[in-house]
Amino acid sequence: MGIMPIKESESLDSFFDGYVHKHTSFKEFVDKYDLALQRKHLKEAMTDMESRSSSFDLKTKCKFELQLSRIFTKEIFNKFQTEVEGIYSCFNTRQVNINGPIMTFVVKERVESEGSEKEIRQLRFSMRQHK
Repeated sequence: MGIMPIKESESLDSFFDGYVHKHTSFKEFVDKYDLALQRKHLKEAMTDMESRSSSFDLKTKCKFELQLSRIFTKEIFNKFQTEVEGIYSCFNTRQVNINGPIMTFVVKERVESEGSEKEIRQLRFSMRQHK
């Protein structure tokens, strides 16, 4: 048995919900921890199986999106699609400064605001060059 990290979106309370309470002994905690871990693994396996048997809405015509839809779970694939959509909304990227190994860029992106109106946002970011 190893201690498993809890996801950011999952609190300790929800992980142990129904298994431990404030009067739980350490031995009982260890036993209940194993049960909670088994429940978590079973839930992940069921979610993975459901994802594998369903098809996803593809948002691009890129072959890599179709390939990844076949191997990612639905949750991970949705995160991937959000990142791809973000890339497509970027335009007019330009380098504005170099200071030693630090390069600074300005990127413009189209963002939907309230009422589905598109606005253009300008982002400035810096990154370190790897040599």
